[in-house]
Parts: sequence; C-alpha cells; structure tokens
Amino acid sequence: MHPVQEIIQKYLSDFETYKSENEDLSNLTFHRTHGFSLGCPEGWPLYESLALICSQTENDDIVIIYPSTPVYDKISSYMDENQDISYFAWQELFAAMQMVHEDTRYIKQLKNTLAKADLVIFLGSSTAAREVVSQVQASVNGCLLLFPMS
Repeated sequence: MHPVQEIIQKYLSDFETYKSENEDLSNLTFHRTHGFSLGCPEGWPLYESLALICSQTENDDIVIIYPSTPVYDKISSYMDENQDISYFAWQELFAAMQMVHEDTRYIKQLKNTLAKADLVIFLGSSTAAREVVSQVQASVNGCLLLFPMS
C-alpha cells in the first residue's frame, strides 16, 4: 500500500471521531481546523489511490471537484464506471456564486449536492478562488479531502 493511500485511509477511518468530538463547530470551522489537505509529490499515485479508496469505501454519495478537463479525464478514467460519483468543476461553483443575484437555483443545487455527500474530494483546491474553497468547506457535512495541485 502506498503512503498516500495509507494517509487518506487513516483520516477516513478517524473522520467520524473527529466530527463527533467537534459537533459544536460549523462546517467551515471544522474543515478549516480539522480538515484534510494533502499536497502529493509528483509521481505519487494519487488518482489510483483515490479510485481504490472510493471503490472500497462504504460512502454511497461521492463528489469529486476538479480544476480542469485534463484532471477530470485522468481521475474519471481510474474510477469504477459502476460507482455513482458526481463530478463538477470548481469554476461551476464560482460561476453560480457570481450569478446568485440573478438566479439562485444552480448554487442551491451545487450546495445541496455537497451537503448530502458522504465524501467530497476537491482536486486542485489551490487553483480555486478562495471564496470557492470557503463555500465548499461551509457546505460539506461529510468528509472533505483537499488536494492542492498546481
């Protein structure tokens, strides 16, 4: 087992304990203080590890946020086609945030998707606008894994 997979699995196994010990915190505060963020060295099998973890997890509702089409193509190619995973680009959330004064339907839909997810994987969080990262942290009730890729 690769170290990146071990680290992620350890956090996932301890997540419920962290969450229950800090249930008085808002989602935003919890994910900022007890959240998971890992910058992987180039060459580490991040996508393969995430695919394996997603296939083994008991979490039914998984969301993957990606920074670009090439990253989407790469991560989705590793995932099991039979697994129900929702994908969206962080730019979609940013656009929905900018349009909220005109139409709130899309931001509500995205926030609902994040809120009901058991596991949210945010790839390229360092490339996202800070307000997008904060919106994700505030919306996720379940486990959030941040991977700040360049």
